Order: sequence, then C-alpha cells, then structure tokens
Amino acid sequence: LINMMDDVEAANKFLRESVEKLKEVDKMKDQLLSNVSHELRTPITIVKSALELMTDEDVSEEQQKLIKMSKSNLNRLDTLVGDLLYFSKKERHIPDDEIEKVNLKEVIMEAVSGISHMADINNVTVTTDVSKDIPSVDASKSRLLQVFTNLLGNAIKFNKEKGGITVKASYVPGEDKVTVSVSDTGVGIPREQLPRVFERFYQVDGTTSRKYGGTGLGLAITKSIVEAHGGKIWVESEVGKGTSFKFTIPLRLKKKYIVTLPLGEKEKWQR
Repeated sequence: LINMMDDVEAANKFLRESVEKLKEVDKMKDQLLSNVSHELRTPITIVKSALELMTDEDVSEEQQKLIKMSKSNLNRLDTLVGDLLYFSKKERHIPDDEIEKVNLKEVIMEAVSGISHMADINNVTVTTDVSKDIPSVDASKSRLLQVFTNLLGNAIKFNKEKGGITVKASYVPGEDKVTVSVSDTGVGIPREQLPRVFERFYQVDGTTSRKYGGTGLGLAITKSIVEAHGGKIWVESEVGKGTSFKFTIPLRLKKKYIVTLPLGEKEKWQR
C-alpha cells in the first residue's frame, strides 16, 4: 500500500511538472506570435505608404492595375498579421485608447476597397446598402475593419463564379444598436456544421481553404471582436444558395467585455 501511494505521488508530481512545462511553452508561443506580428507590421506600413504615393503619380493603366493588386495582397497580409496578433493575446478586450466615434459606412467602404482586387479576380460583385441615418458607434475602428475584412474575404472564398456579396447596415430609431449583415450567393454551409463555424482552426471546406489559404482563425476572431464590443453574431445558411453572417454593434460601449476565442473540438478534448 505504501509503495502504491509512493507511485501515485510520483505520478502526480510528474503531471504537475508536465503541466508547468506546457504552460511555459504556451507562453513562449504567444510571445513569439506577438513579436513576429509586431515586427511584420512596420514593413507593411512602409510599403502601404509607398503604394499610396505611387497612386498619386501619373502612371499608366497597367501600372494602376499592378498597384491595386499589390494593395489588395498587402491588405490580406495585414489581416493575417492582425489575426495572429489578436490570437496571441491572453485577455481580449477593446483598449480604452482605441475607442472612438466610428462612421460605419466609412469602415465598410474601406473594407470593400481593400478586398476589391480579390473580388475582381474571383468574378464576384460586392454591393453595399447602408442606411443614410445610421448613427456613429463607440468602437475600435481598426477592429471593426478587421471584422468586415474577415467576413468579406470569407464570402469571396466560398462564393460561386459570377456570384454576389451584399453588405447591409441598418438602424431602427430608438434602438441602442446597429445591425449588420454580410451575405453571399455561395455554396452555403451544411446545417450540421453551422454550430462550429466560429471555432478557431475549424474549416468547413478544407479543399477551398487550402486553395485560398488562411489561418482558420478569421471567424473565431470576428466573433471575439464583436462580443468585445458588447454585440452578438450569428450565421444563417442554405446549401447551394448562400450564407449570411449577421451581427449587432451597440451604439455606446457601456463596459469592458473580456472575451475568449471559441475552442475547437480537438482543443476541448486535449484540455
């Protein structure tokens, strides 16, 4: 009996040490992601500025196309870096110094402009429908831009040839929120997979995802950002007809929301 108790104690000690080592490795991974993301941001910003200066120059139509293509791919890279940087953070909330009065129409148009080349080469048309009387919201402009860029990029990936995407933002006078939707005419998502679309690293169609790339974090991060603003996000879809991601953003951010990224099924099992 004494020997058995010694064995149990030794096993428990081994488990405790293993857990501590795993925590340290996890911490190092997060720090590495954060450092790499920050280091990538500097050259991205410099190249973006250079492209803007080139746009103002008297260039040929072919050169304009090349500049547009470069901007589009740089925006995709910037989004990926933003996703990695957000993923590396332990506490995910909207910092006070990022909160400002945000014009949603401006953010939507900036996001649409950023993915325009990707939409063109995939022969997808993007239209917007934003209410004229829509009020500004207390939010992080950069985070909301990340939300729209992720949703638009996702809609392009899973769309059909000559498909369409509609971004709609509406406001009902008297309500304390704005409702937004990003809808596509794509392949749709099977009903049984809908509950998992916001899990990190979960991909509905591996073939399409491998073709266009991506981290598998976009929708999980999108959900996290929306909830960090005090909003809600959900998805409606029909196979063969398309998908619509809808979310709400409160007009005023009344408190600090601490959120986490939804775990995938494998991660839940591992923990």
